[in-house]
Amino acid sequence: MPLSLRLLPTLALLVVAAAPAFALGDVEAAGPITALSDASVSVDGLTFVLTADTEVRDDDGDTTVGALAVGLTVEIRGDADAEGTLTATRIEIQDDGSDEVRLEGPITERGDSAVRVGAVWVLVTDATRIRDDEGTASFDDLLVGLHVEVRGTVDSTGQVVADRVEIDERDDDDSDDEDAEVKGPIEDLGPASLTVLGRTFAVTEATRIHDGATEVAFESLIVGQLVEVHGAYAADGSLVATRIEVEDFADDEVELTGAIEALEADALTVAGLRFEVTAATIVLDDARLPIPFASLVVGQFVEIRADVVASGVRRATHIKVEDVLDDEVEVTAVLDAVGDGVVVLLGRAFATDSTTVMPAGLAAGDVVELHAVIAPGGALRATRIEREDRSATRVELRGPVTGVGTDSLAVIEVPFAVDAATVIVGRDGTPTTLDAISPGASVEVWADVTDLGWLATRIEVRATARATGLATGVTPTGFRVGGVTVHVTPATRIVSASGAPRTAIASGETVAANGTSGADGVLATRVVVLSEATAVATETGREATVTALAVAPNPLAGIGRLRYDLATAAEVEIVVFSTLGREVTRLGAAMQSAGSHTTTLDLSGLPSGVYLVRMVVDGRAAGGPLALTVAR
Repeated sequence: MPLSLRLLPTLALLVVAAAPAFALGDVEAAGPITALSDASVSVDGLTFVLTADTEVRDDDGDTTVGALAVGLTVEIRGDADAEGTLTATRIEIQDDGSDEVRLEGPITERGDSAVRVGAVWVLVTDATRIRDDEGTASFDDLLVGLHVEVRGTVDSTGQVVADRVEIDERDDDDSDDEDAEVKGPIEDLGPASLTVLGRTFAVTEATRIHDGATEVAFESLIVGQLVEVHGAYAADGSLVATRIEVEDFADDEVELTGAIEALEADALTVAGLRFEVTAATIVLDDARLPIPFASLVVGQFVEIRADVVASGVRRATHIKVEDVLDDEVEVTAVLDAVGDGVVVLLGRAFATDSTTVMPAGLAAGDVVELHAVIAPGGALRATRIEREDRSATRVELRGPVTGVGTDSLAVIEVPFAVDAATVIVGRDGTPTTLDAISPGASVEVWADVTDLGWLATRIEVRATARATGLATGVTPTGFRVGGVTVHVTPATRIVSASGAPRTAIASGETVAANGTSGADGVLATRVVVLSEATAVATETGREATVTALAVAPNPLAGIGRLRYDLATAAEVEIVVFSTLGREVTRLGAAMQSAGSHTTTLDLSGLPSGVYLVRMVVDGRAAGGPLALTVAR
């Protein structure tokens, strides 16, 4: 039975391609079973959940999941929910006398004499014919990330043996085979991945990276750089970068995030600045799906990317609705608890690390003012903690709204009761009502501690804004980003991308300025210098290196010991990711002395398979990744 995968077509949207869309009953997979448990079955890189309603049939009619076995050729039909979880509805065991296999997809892993296509290992022998566009190729040409077509057979052990492998060269700039193309600043860098405009691409040996006409290494990329990424979807729906082009962040480009203050038929105003909208402007909702410009409303948070044309007019190229804008939190309250690497206020845990500025001897019962940032996954990380001489019965909290009820409001999931005496002020300074506040809005709440919880006495909706781009015209009191004036005061916190304090901003650096909007620009409360991705290592002048990276046992059943040596004292973080570059777990960063170290590596929550371990030293990847196998 030929091995195949059928999914609904992806939706291409100009330069941003949407991820594969699933609907009920739209997933089919066929081929040998590559993994099987009481709760799931895997075929061609897709894992389907087995339920009591899953129908299983063979040539004799209905049977049970007990008839399934690894290596058995099946056809599966299933449903996908909104989160992409696949549930098997029908499984047909194939017994047509044919053991032919056809595979198509990117190579995700290499062995000594085999390659992994999707989740299927394919054995390559001396009899296997390998071809590329130029003719005969060899096993050495089968690199991770290359797209291949495989024809072969399944032997008696269930192993796929390749008869023929064809390398599908997808490197032409005008190739229609690339499923995704995005352009924007690098938001995050992993050991083998990068994130641009919220989309994460795995980077492989086959990924080409160019800065102009020069080919550069992946390690040379930094957070904040403007890049254009071309990629293709792997069998599991993840994106693999085929080409990365480093771009220049021009002086006339700007990114601005804030609330819509006014709307016209062909323009909108954000942070006091007017942006023209044309037929070429791409407008997306918070799920990155296209919507008409006319559907936007005043008060909605949006991210705008625009060009400043010769006449000084700001012309929007992209508008995207934002669900949550504010990534900064400020809270004044009593410490509930203090632990190793964590403090608790208002029932919420805030992580602390070597970069957190905090006094010694903090204890439960202290009244403190805490500043924090919200990480991409929602975790809270404290950046500064100060003791306060205030009443323990009063609470202040500034941050994004995470829920609104008829008589309650939640900020970073901390609930506040609201009654008739609560004063609510809108972003324009005039009174408003609770139902006018939506999740994602940035608010400041003053509350009293009662026997039943926290009762809000005053709520102010903040006119939050964010400007991202190249800093120009830098002065002691501010700078400009693509025509947007950003004001800096002594209270403005300036940090590098790794969180290290900065004393100043230099012209030409890529920055993200968070603050409040006004008639003449953005009053910055915090500026992140994105172009300083490795500021900790740069500012201290250290080149901490890691050697002798090893895991024992390997393979491991779930828990092992990771051993490594540090040449100098450094902040160390351990990241584990899949062979497609997707991060699966991370051990928190901590300062460690020079010398040998051993730590527990708990992978008990991961399924069987091959994973890569990488060390991040002082904010940057150190050394090559270590491959390890989890075997149940």
